[in-house]
Amino acid sequence: MKSQQRKIPKLLGGARSWSIDIDLGQGGGRVQIAYTNENLAKSDYNRYKTLSAYQGHWIKGITYNEHAQE
Repeated sequence: MKSQQRKIPKLLGGARSWSIDIDLGQGGGRVQIAYTNENLAKSDYNRYKTLSAYQGHWIKGITYNEHAQE
């Protein structure tokens, strides 16, 4: 399983949101979960990364993203 963390510098300002993108491979598709709370996003990211499974499918890749809105 591959995992990544992408972070936008805080200098950009504006409203921020976070998301977790989960790739479930063939037959499972992709899932994107959006958050407005950074701590909740990080804890869910770490939990899914540790479990290596989501809704009965093995996780092929997981990405943690930060989004800045202007």
